[in-house]
Amino acid sequence: MDKFEEREFEGRGKWLKMNYNDILKGKKVIQFTEDKFNPVDFYMTAGTKTSVGDIKTLHRDYMQYPDFQIDYIKLKEIKDRATDGRIPYLVVFFEDYDMVWDLSKIDIEERKHIVNCTATTAQNYNKGKKEKEEVCLTMQEAIYVRKAA
Repeated sequence: MDKFEEREFEGRGKWLKMNYNDILKGKKVIQFTEDKFNPVDFYMTAGTKTSVGDIKTLHRDYMQYPDFQIDYIKLKEIKDRATDGRIPYLVVFFEDYDMVWDLSKIDIEERKHIVNCTATTAQNYNKGKKEKEEVCLTMQEAIYVRKAA
């Protein structure tokens, strides 16, 4: 298992734990995707609402870098897959906080901006620099925030 897969597995476990009581009571059903390159990590049904989402596990404190940036393309793909009234979610587990954003309430087109990022691959970090479209999300916009357990 590579580092990417380890973080995927860790985030999915935390998401299940966060929703455990509702799952046991039959209030929620979560189905995880199998393809590790799929931009969507889960589909969820809660009552009459359905959602689609991505989970990120970041081994850093949110408060250390409160201008959280994420890849625009990633958010766009999640929103594009939120068809048939599904709610697009981004779930991020930082070291100090857990947060969930409802992407249907955030205009990512208006927020996208170009930044110079370090190009990475799973095998070769710090490969070089490249321009990337990013979007900033704030704690105040999150629909769910809690101190990490």
